[in-house]
Amino acid sequence: MPTRRAVLAGLMTGSTAVAGCAALDRPATTDFLEFRLPGVDAGLARRHTCQATDGGGRSMAIEITRVPPPTEALALVFEYPNSVGGTFTHWVAWNIPASVSRIPSAIEQAAQPAGLQGGVQGLNGIRTLGYVGACPPPTGESQPYWFTLYALRRQLEIPAGSDRDPVDEALESATLASRRLETSFSRRPPDGDS
Repeated sequence: MPTRRAVLAGLMTGSTAVAGCAALDRPATTDFLEFRLPGVDAGLARRHTCQATDGGGRSMAIEITRVPPPTEALALVFEYPNSVGGTFTHWVAWNIPASVSRIPSAIEQAAQPAGLQGGVQGLNGIRTLGYVGACPPPTGESQPYWFTLYALRRQLEIPAGSDRDPVDEALESATLASRRLETSFSRRPPDGDS
């Protein structure tokens, strides 16, 4: 039986750069939710990856330009869809106020960091709080990364520090609109490897 995460990911595939969430009898909602990741258009910068000078990478800035009414909160997921065990979660956060128009880069690894203005973070794929840098296999090939922003009709009743599964489950009934941006990153093989 597929997991909720697999079903959600399956619903969002089929788009190259942007995907929307829609009921079967309604048009897609992507026009109602707009955001951008400054500096990530041409792929992830090293500072957002495991190759950053700090070793762990920093979260990217997010500029939110439009949310649909009556959005009460926002949620975000940054993930790598090609991980050996399935999708790898690099960052999950929720209950970010709908009035937030910019989330700064380098959000601290805390349950309720100041940069999320009241929002909370959960556990990433290595089971630490907050963001963990992109770190695909060192093949030299470009790897896809998905960043999805959700407009929510209500706050999620999920405690800070939770893993992603209960967040995905709550998103099923709380999402008004979602939009996914796809970016990429490649790691070179270590010197001497072919």
